[in-house]
Amino acid sequence: MGELECLPGNRIYLDTNLFIYAVEEIAPYAEQIRPLLQAADREEVVLVTSLLALAETLVMPFRNRDDVLADTCRELFVRPPTGLRVAQLDAGVLQRAARLRATLNNLHLPDAIHLATAGSEQCDLVLTNGKRLKGATTVPVVVLAEI
Repeated sequence: MGELECLPGNRIYLDTNLFIYAVEEIAPYAEQIRPLLQAADREEVVLVTSLLALAETLVMPFRNRDDVLADTCRELFVRPPTGLRVAQLDAGVLQRAARLRATLNNLHLPDAIHLATAGSEQCDLVLTNGKRLKGATTVPVVVLAEI
């Protein structure tokens, strides 16, 4: 997996920003995460995210009236590729997210939902580019820009 070989575990939660990098081919991060996505295709690792990522990835395509990109994002989460598990939102996850927000005042609800989902899906770590998530959960957080 290249530089991402150092990631411990085989169940990795991906924050929304990683999908945006991959789908929109944003340098340098798209290239950096490509080996991880390929490893998931080969079923060497399980990638997990929340259905919330669908809503978050659609914001810019909708804002820019980019129907092609919006369709690509929808397809990714509605019919995920091999190695990607898209966890549904449920009352348990939302309650865990609320508990996280109650204890960490600066944590935004979407971030709390991602962290709660990672915990409920028994992920080994969360991969993100959001530095504010570090230390916000019992699931270790790895910041892509720091790898």
